[in-house]
Amino acid sequence: MQKRFFSDKSGASALEFAIVAPVFLLFLFGIFYTAWATYNVTAAKFAIDDTARALQLNQKLTAAELDQIFKSKITTGTMAVQTLELNIEVTQSGFSLAKLRVPISIILQIPFMDELRIDLSASSQTALIST
Repeated sequence: MQKRFFSDKSGASALEFAIVAPVFLLFLFGIFYTAWATYNVTAAKFAIDDTARALQLNQKLTAAELDQIFKSKITTGTMAVQTLELNIEVTQSGFSLAKLRVPISIILQIPFMDELRIDLSASSQTALIST
């Protein structure tokens, strides 16, 4: 009877799938969330670059207006974006350099795991030409 029990192969595929599926799904979710975080970082970088370009074209914009421009360019809801920081420095050669920086937090909620928070910042700098 034991020989017949151990030689029976029916249901072996279902058992193998039940063993492999959780690990496979964990890797799949990990890949998805890594790609999502990378997308958010790239979106923030493009938004800060567009904001720097807007400042270069209209140098009378205030930090609050630049913050509003930046936040209007962000389309994703998983980022917690703080207030944009604007710092204008005059270099030794006499031209002005605007440095924009925004602290960002990306919150990932992976099933069966604690919430993962990634803190980073997007920054850009542009030369301001006096007219």
